Amino acid sequence: MLNAVLDLNAPACVFDFLLSRNVNIIKTIQHRHLDNAVSSHPDMLLHQINEKTFVCEPSCYAYFRQQFDSKINLIQGSTHLQLKYPHNIAYNIARVSDIAFGKLDYADNTITEYYKNNGIKLINVNQGYAKCNTCIVSDNAIITSDPSIARALCNCLDVLHIAEGHIALKPYDHGFIGGATGLISKTELLISGSLKHHPSVKTIYDFLNKHNVTPIEASEDIPADIGSVLFFNTD
Repeated sequence: MLNAVLDLNAPACVFDFLLSRNVNIIKTIQHRHLDNAVSSHPDMLLHQINEKTFVCEPSCYAYFRQQFDSKINLIQGSTHLQLKYPHNIAYNIARVSDIAFGKLDYADNTITEYYKNNGIKLINVNQGYAKCNTCIVSDNAIITSDPSIARALCNCLDVLHIAEGHIALKPYDHGFIGGATGLISKTELLISGSLKHHPSVKTIYDFLNKHNVTPIEASEDIPADIGSVLFFNTD
């Protein structure tokens, strides 16, 4: 069965699309110490190591343990999140193939130690919201608006660096492309709205086509940063 961890405050169109695909939806809960705008974002509360393994912020562990299938290895992290940056980014790490990257000085030790022990290369970037600012396209391709991510990853991945903004995240000026997307499968990328609102739309479509990935747009509205959609399969 295909599952998706989804922000409980995600637009109805995203819920409707997932239900139309018979995806089992796991709603997040709000973290009482985080800013309201991101307090229920999956990429703030959880880090997806692979299809069957997640690391979870301690105060949310009991809730997610009840929501996840018993086949999922849910590991309790060691870092309790706090309101102010950078003490809110411990789980906002991106994983692509055999590489993981984020602002490593503030990453949860449970995550970094897991990767060190399993031969995953860790790369430090200046962007604290690394997962939120990284749209994973394939095992060797990403899209980001962050220059530090683009510079750090350009020698090991195919990186498309796009214009910043044009992703909604109220009350802020904008959100990030990673937070508005989720890789459904190797050939489909879910987007929480339409990329037609983005100035890099043609470049993004061309990049997705290059990697044989079809964009699935949940609505005609501007994409919303909902903290990524974390897909995993329990078959």
